Amino acid sequence: MVKGDSLTIINKAMVVTEDE
Repeated sequence: MVKGDSLTIINKAMVVTEDE
């Protein structure tokens, strides 16, 4: 996996958490 992909997944997870 590319580091960028990991960061993107983490960012999406954080956004979902904040959205909830």
